[in-house]
Amino acid sequence: MTGDNIAVRVARMAAFGEGLEAGDLSPHLAYAAAQVAELLRWETGVCPFCGRRLQSRRGYYIHLVRVHSGDIARLVDRVAERGASGRGL
Repeated sequence: MTGDNIAVRVARMAAFGEGLEAGDLSPHLAYAAAQVAELLRWETGVCPFCGRRLQSRRGYYIHLVRVHSGDIARLVDRVAERGASGRGL
């Protein structure tokens, strides 16, 4: 899966509470994606990256995908790297 596809899945997980399906990602990326989705979870209606207030879950999802997909992909990569180095991989 490319970085953009991972970002879209993480945005859907964060906005709508969806999970990953088996085999979508390798185990370390699935763990990292779940961690990032938890950090970005829709609660206050405010984007954690830029502070923009959004009115709906759908608007939040669209905003994350269109504006911050690169940020999400980099964050997933960083979490996956830290997780792998913490496990000695």
